[in-house]
Amino acid sequence: MIFLSQGLAARARSGFSFAGPAGWGEVMFSFSQGLAGRGEVMIFFAGPGGQGRGHDFFRRAGAKFHDVVKFRGGAARNVDRFCEKPSLARAKRFVAAGNYYWNAGMFVWRATTVLEELARWLPKVHRGLERMEAARRRGRIPQSAIDKAYPSLPDISIDYGVMERSRRAAVIEARFQWNDIGSWDAVGELWPKDAHGNASRKPLLSIDASNNIVAVDGREVALVGVADLAIIDSGDALLVCRRDRSQEVRRVVEALRSGRRKDLL
Repeated sequence: MIFLSQGLAARARSGFSFAGPAGWGEVMFSFSQGLAGRGEVMIFFAGPGGQGRGHDFFRRAGAKFHDVVKFRGGAARNVDRFCEKPSLARAKRFVAAGNYYWNAGMFVWRATTVLEELARWLPKVHRGLERMEAARRRGRIPQSAIDKAYPSLPDISIDYGVMERSRRAAVIEARFQWNDIGSWDAVGELWPKDAHGNASRKPLLSIDASNNIVAVDGREVALVGVADLAIIDSGDALLVCRRDRSQEVRRVVEALRSGRRKDLL
């Protein structure tokens, strides 16, 4: 969470890369100035980057499409519909339609506004935050209060719990390039590659192998006759999967959790 001025806060995911982060900072600063007096809306950043799979989409309003907040270099516009992680075929139709945007997962809001929306759409979360706030001493919330309240909160993201339902949302098209590196396939697009498209942070031996991503430290790696694989060594576990299914690593996590192998999580 990034705290701006005049009670505004920005939320950006940690697994993002920006081409020219100065562009992101400039837009964020000038946009926050325009939003300062408009606490009734919460803003999504979306747009031309975000080539990662598994994104949500927003549809801008049709006849009622209008500027909600103007700022230097652009404007935020009202959101008509939230579309949760569509299939690839449906996502292609959205892109072709021209009035849908990728959800970048970057938000700007006034703290009081998001608390009001939490109270409306996620009252259990709001009550938990109130309990933690009530325990504040000398400007800080004790860790013991957080440890006591947090396990009782619903396991749901702000995207689904609030932003999907809120009628106080607007969207701005990001004019800076961004990429969601939430999967190993996306990481491979950022790493250096050899002549056959194998991505790795260090040299590897490749024979008739192409388009693989290798994240292995402390040992030499040789690839022979394989293609389109992600080979990831975390030290105590090894993941091998197709690159185009690397987002399904969550299924491995679920299997480990249900199999009582939390020592690997």
